[in-house]
Amino acid sequence: MQIACEDPDVMKDPAPSVVFMQHGGSSLDFNLRVFIPSPEFIMVIRDRLNKRINREFEKHGIEIPFPQRDLHIKSSVVRIQDLTPDKDSAEIPDRQTPAKVG
Repeated sequence: MQIACEDPDVMKDPAPSVVFMQHGGSSLDFNLRVFIPSPEFIMVIRDRLNKRINREFEKHGIEIPFPQRDLHIKSSVVRIQDLTPDKDSAEIPDRQTPAKVG
């Protein structure tokens, strides 16, 4: 809120506001709402506000979470010829020998 209030291009009336939108999967989602003098400046002002917010977060040790995913790889038997991009390749012989992957 302080960053929005200090920005010279953010209008004071109506005043900026911060709304807590929802609990995300790995985050708390807030929406910073500001009024600006003209829509043509929206990208420049949004960029400036976002960069200042990121610098303040960094300064105060606030990290932005990212989704954590577990990846489970199961073993399977795959023929060597199935692993080659070109089955007609002369470099790799056509084998029927199974290869364990995983």
